[in-house]
Amino acid sequence: MRKSICLFLLLSLPFLASAQSWKVYRYNFVFGLGPTSFLGDLGGSSLAGSHLLNDLNMGSTRYAASAGLRYKISAYTAVRSNFTLGRLAGSDQIKNVEFYRAYRRLNFRTTIAEANFLYEASFMKEQSTRSPRMRGVKKSRGYIIHVNGFVGVGMFYFNPAGEELDNQGNRTGKWHPLRPLHTEGQTLIASRPKTYSNYQLCIPIGLAFNLRINKRWNATLEYGLRYTFTDYIDDVSTVYVDPLILKGQNTIGELAAKMANKTSNAHPSITAAGAQRGDPRFTDAYMFALFSLNYKLKVNGSNLPKF
Repeated sequence: MRKSICLFLLLSLPFLASAQSWKVYRYNFVFGLGPTSFLGDLGGSSLAGSHLLNDLNMGSTRYAASAGLRYKISAYTAVRSNFTLGRLAGSDQIKNVEFYRAYRRLNFRTTIAEANFLYEASFMKEQSTRSPRMRGVKKSRGYIIHVNGFVGVGMFYFNPAGEELDNQGNRTGKWHPLRPLHTEGQTLIASRPKTYSNYQLCIPIGLAFNLRINKRWNATLEYGLRYTFTDYIDDVSTVYVDPLILKGQNTIGELAAKMANKTSNAHPSITAAGAQRGDPRFTDAYMFALFSLNYKLKVNGSNLPKF
């Protein structure tokens, strides 16, 4: 009986070592770069009323950089915290856009600073980084390429700015912060007593494709969509307000009226007070597509990483 137990344990060693190998490299540093896209009221596709990925326009692509720390809970699950700094932009002045957005001629850009906390679940096991070789025993292996999904919660900072246009609708290169101008009457009319905050929550969700390079390095291609709880990343959401109300704001009044309505006024009914300026049915969203390198830290006997 004792010999049988010993033989069973001996034969199980490769599988036990493989199953526990993730614990040796459970801390990962993550560094990423990649494109960003804004999904909201400005820019987007030529489809009227499109939303989320249907509204994707490559012309508004900007870039982001990310850094974070991952901690593996098990061979198939992990938690990760990231900080990402990037740019978002959108403009109605793109080719083949539908009439009302082309006539509106609004634009924006903003820096996005996001901190998040994610839960990851792998659909397949990563290839083992350690597995003792034993004659006659098949080595337990995972996949060099494995896929995982993630979901989490984050907070981000944004501060939209718009570019001033000349009387012919041409770009001037002069950018102005939009939130202080109250372009949709925030704090200026009874129905809009408050303005939006620069700090908002988001829900990151996405997929990552991971390639094991060696026992210390992985390469990852990650797509992540951010659902938000604000419709003002681009400073556009509801309706036009009376320009006289905007002009009543002391020294910024004339600029506020100009940035709120950049049309040629060829169709004044389209921009009359109360006419649709944005689409409040959907909040804004944005996405990151990041190429990342993951460096695995080896832990010591106390389960703390070795640097």
